Amino acid sequence: MGYKMSPFLCLFIFFSVASSASNSSSNNSSSSNSDTSNLKHFVYKPANNSSPNKPQQFAGPPSSNSKSSDSNSTNLKHFVYKPANNSSPNKSNQSAGSPPSNSSSNNSGTIKLHKFDATPFLPLFHGGVLHIGGFMNIYKNNTLERIKEDHKNVPPSFDSRTGVTSKDVEIIPENGITGRLYIPVQTPGEKFPLVVYVHGGGFVTKSAASPEYHNYVNLLVANASVVALSVNYRQAPEHPLPVAYQDTWSALKWVAKHSNGSGTEAWLNDYVDFKSVYLVGDGAGGNIAHNVAMWAGQDSLDGMKLAGMVLFSPLFWGKDIIGEHEPKDFKRRTSMKILWYVSTEMIVGLDDPWLNPIKDPNLSKLGVPRLLVCISENEMMRDRGEYYTKALRTSGWKGEMELHETTAESHAYQLTEPDGESARALLTKVSSFINKEP
Repeated sequence: MGYKMSPFLCLFIFFSVASSASNSSSNNSSSSNSDTSNLKHFVYKPANNSSPNKPQQFAGPPSSNSKSSDSNSTNLKHFVYKPANNSSPNKSNQSAGSPPSNSSSNNSGTIKLHKFDATPFLPLFHGGVLHIGGFMNIYKNNTLERIKEDHKNVPPSFDSRTGVTSKDVEIIPENGITGRLYIPVQTPGEKFPLVVYVHGGGFVTKSAASPEYHNYVNLLVANASVVALSVNYRQAPEHPLPVAYQDTWSALKWVAKHSNGSGTEAWLNDYVDFKSVYLVGDGAGGNIAHNVAMWAGQDSLDGMKLAGMVLFSPLFWGKDIIGEHEPKDFKRRTSMKILWYVSTEMIVGLDDPWLNPIKDPNLSKLGVPRLLVCISENEMMRDRGEYYTKALRTSGWKGEMELHETTAESHAYQLTEPDGESARALLTKVSSFINKEP
């Protein structure tokens, strides 16, 4: 039997509200292939496939000094993060709006959010706590707490189901950036495409060792016949964005150092075809992958070029409501707003290109020649993914793009139900995209 998660754990991937998004716009189209009968997609190929002109020299990660918050940030002022004492508070001193004495977290316990003004959001608090999806609580005393997951992290291993072998590697030891490396069954001298996988979790939780991600990357490696590096980037709020972007960029630069066969990691030297490197990310990881691909369009990866990118339901948002699937109610839109401000230390607003790429005047510089965007009909970010592809088509970007929609599914279904018909069909689609000859 393959690994299967309870529906509740989908909450840990993004938001519990995702499954309650509008169920309108049902798709009645079908195909003769039973494995893909609930899938639809279109392919976009520009008439001119020539490479874009070389962009201006990359100036490094965006400076926080150049970012400003939009009008949506006026009630949140500014966050300053300071880790709290991880010891449990005494029950006798506990008051409403404080973390419970038996609280726990995946990373470093509770975190004090200084200068956070909770007053405008008090109607959303229940018993002194505001639940953000299934992975984070914010208390009236301006304390953030990660919610402990039901499943423990899993170690690297040989997976008897897929034949995939994995191990953990250090990428940038001084910054604590690590990853999990996977290799498929191979024959002597065989080279494989490389997938650099960026996990989701709302920028604040999850890792390469989370069971749903370890399981899915195993399946992807086996089905697509690729090597994969699943990146453990540093997370908010202790490390607000753009730290996750920088860490993932550093992981790509580390990979590129192996392109001449003399890097520090033997598996990359021995098994990777560096002409076929793909970025893949889901949810918040999709947001990270996109932003790193933007940097790749403006800087060199030490002789290595990205061959393409796959985004699963990327976490994009904006100040204004778009489409039919986004929630319109105050509670859910405010939850997204708070998540973003917690993730960025409030240096940017909801319409910043980090979160809303359709507002990016440099979108045409996206540094991949091929792109596959995968969305689900019953999720609140569905329209953001579609609008993103439309903006790319009109931006002047010269790549080849495909939008792929799965009907009657919700956010992260490929992780929560990896053995389901829809997830298997999506895995086949992604594998075909990666292995397609340019």
